[in-house]
Amino acid sequence: MSPAAPALPGEHPMAGQVRDFLADCEFAGKTAHTIRAYRGDLAQLAAHTDRDVTGVDAGVLRSWAASIADLATSTRARKQAAVAAFCRWAVRHELIDANPMDRFDRVAVPDGVPRPVDPARIDRVIAAIPRPKQRDRLLFEFLKATGTRVSEALGVYVEDLDLTAGNEHVLVHGKGGRVRILLLDDQQLVNRIRRFLRETGITHGPLFRASRNWTGRALTYSTVQELWAGYRELAGEPGLELHQLRHTHATELTNDGVSARTIQKRLGHRKLQTTLVYADHSDATADAELRARQRRRARHRPRQV
Repeated sequence: MSPAAPALPGEHPMAGQVRDFLADCEFAGKTAHTIRAYRGDLAQLAAHTDRDVTGVDAGVLRSWAASIADLATSTRARKQAAVAAFCRWAVRHELIDANPMDRFDRVAVPDGVPRPVDPARIDRVIAAIPRPKQRDRLLFEFLKATGTRVSEALGVYVEDLDLTAGNEHVLVHGKGGRVRILLLDDQQLVNRIRRFLRETGITHGPLFRASRNWTGRALTYSTVQELWAGYRELAGEPGLELHQLRHTHATELTNDGVSARTIQKRLGHRKLQTTLVYADHSDATADAELRARQRRRARHRPRQV
């Protein structure tokens, strides 16, 4: 089981400040996933000082940075952003005069390279899910067919679904509080959603919930990771990561000729450049364009006598 985010001991001088900061984040509309990550990141920071935020100086930050130096670049960048946000909050509340994180360069995260896979590999994992596990099968089919982030799928409520025949949509709450509406264009997925709702009797609340009697809270990210890890082992696909479902969906759309703007809206990318990465690394699309060019040239090439 994945370890839970470390909790900041209630007696730590920084505990009350962190609690207030997280409460303000929740009020501002930060997602539960973000707040949970902030809590863990700030608990790690607090382990390097026995004072409140006023004691977070360059020395503390260097000690903290050294403790996470072996983590992935993207993880270090996320943790740095969490600490910086906390310190900015402390400046606004006049707890400190200046943000100590401003003295440090930001962790540079290189542009990610999409890692799509053969969709048949994903289908093998989904097919390995035992028939009684209908919630799990629906969840992973939803991720595969929509390209949503795991956190976005877990945030879907029954009330967000519009299952009007022939025009099925879902309202997705994405990063930064941005909301988008996705067309549910996979009829197999639509049929499975309808069957799942009918058989479970769910009429409101989280679509993907933890409780066996369908009255509980939404599944957690760590639980979904554990479920996927188990099913991929069962299917003989141990190296298939959950985020590759999103990469594969985006690459399939690119290869099918869907415009970058449409893919950007579907995936919830703030910047078009993020979406264009899929086109830049899509060999199938590039090969198709080059072959089409060769055919055009062949048609206009003078015939040799």
